[in-house]
Amino acid sequence: MPCMQRQFVSAKKLAQGDATFFTQKRILGWDIDTTTMTLTLPCHSLDSLQSMLTLILACKHVSRCKWRRLLGLLCSTMPALYSAIHYFSILQHVLTDTTAGRIRLTPLLKAVLTG
Repeated sequence: MPCMQRQFVSAKKLAQGDATFFTQKRILGWDIDTTTMTLTLPCHSLDSLQSMLTLILACKHVSRCKWRRLLGLLCSTMPALYSAIHYFSILQHVLTDTTAGRIRLTPLLKAVLTG
């Protein structure tokens, strides 16, 4: 009776790079390094966050749409920002406080965004 070989891992998937073990991977938009146990944002995400912050900090007023976009970007990067959860209450309160279409950037808001 001939010996039958069983393949548990597809050779095609191995050739594509699946089932390879690395200490650095990009998972759900985060760069994870298991050697140094760090979680970082990719360069393009950091660049977009920095450009949005510099544009908003240069203004005196911001539209609600831009403010919500900034809050969404900051919330998605919260795991990499140390103690960032405490800043969101101040930034979120601005949306409930004003009923106008534009948000005035007070010195407190600018301090929270730069700090």
